[in-house]
Amino acid sequence: MRSRYLFPSIAFFAVWLPGSIRTALRMGRRLRLSGPDQDSWTPIIDAWTQTAQAWLAPAFFAAVFVFVFERWLEQRKTEMKIEVEKRN
Repeated sequence: MRSRYLFPSIAFFAVWLPGSIRTALRMGRRLRLSGPDQDSWTPIIDAWTQTAQAWLAPAFFAAVFVFVFERWLEQRKTEMKIEVEKRN
């Protein structure tokens, strides 16, 4: 039996990681700082630390939606099974 949190976890990370990374890359490329200690990844990492928190809310709502939808499907299957048993 699989965990009831597997698909909500996948939905959370499927929304959060691509969204935050895409936004950080877009924002980090505009934050290019010129200086001797700046490499090409520092602005992108700085942008990711700022934008990753903004993507937590949409990812959370996606995970909650998947969790509720799975519970609804499970309840519906149970109700249908009980109805079939009543008919027999």
